[in-house]
Amino acid sequence: MKNNILQNKLDSLVKLYLTTGVQPSDLADNIFLENYKQISFLKHNGLLVGEIVYEENYNGSLIDTKLRYFYKDKQVITIEEEFLDTKTIIWDRKETTSKLLQEIISILTSSYSAQEIDAFINSLPEDLSVELTNILQLTA
Repeated sequence: MKNNILQNKLDSLVKLYLTTGVQPSDLADNIFLENYKQISFLKHNGLLVGEIVYEENYNGSLIDTKLRYFYKDKQVITIEEEFLDTKTIIWDRKETTSKLLQEIISILTSSYSAQEIDAFINSLPEDLSVELTNILQLTA
């Protein structure tokens, strides 16, 4: 059972690692939808920021909702929503990766030896290996 859970977490991590997220050209195509009012892209502090403004029905009134997609190296790193003057991060690549890695560490430490954990960590790409090692050290 633990192996299936671990495999599911690893599959999710691999998908996240390989997926770039919705691309600006796909977002731009939404301008043809009736409730979309504005779509813009700009570069800011080394990031590409895509902003979409669309109308959403809220308590019988049409209210503007803004979605901002932040890209680095052609990957979506954060998605932010602004609705009724409240900004909310609705997805963050680093946070999602960190959560998955913490869950993987939890499974590994409860089911595998230190030697098996080290072998597993050393089999990962360097950036994930470093992050997993850091999380493991924090939980030790």
